[in-house]
Amino acid sequence: MIKYVRGGHYSHHFDSSRENNDTETYGNRIATFMGIFTTAEEGGGKSVFGTRYHILATIFPNIGVTVVHSPGDAMLWFNLNPKYQTHQLSIHAGCPIYKGTKIGLTLWVRSKGQELRSLCPIETSSAFDYFI
Repeated sequence: MIKYVRGGHYSHHFDSSRENNDTETYGNRIATFMGIFTTAEEGGGKSVFGTRYHILATIFPNIGVTVVHSPGDAMLWFNLNPKYQTHQLSIHAGCPIYKGTKIGLTLWVRSKGQELRSLCPIETSSAFDYFI
């Protein structure tokens, strides 16, 4: 569970991890599932035209996508390419809350145990073409 209150945000980041004890035990984060339970009254974000308005959003700057949230929404995106390297298009951020509270849930699909459940295409030179 993630709870954001006034000023709460999540700076630009990747959900995939560098090698550490967590990735050795469970594998890296192949995909992220995010569900939104409640949205705040006002939050910060930008439209595709750069006009500022008060929305609750997750932004993916490398693909120019702003996802505006409503209660009950869910998103799924991939964090790794077929070579299990960080997918550069997956960088994202949670825009700041100006008024109220936002509550969500994040679940990660880990690579350990998924070896026989690879996503198509299998070619290691191509990226997933169904990123978001």
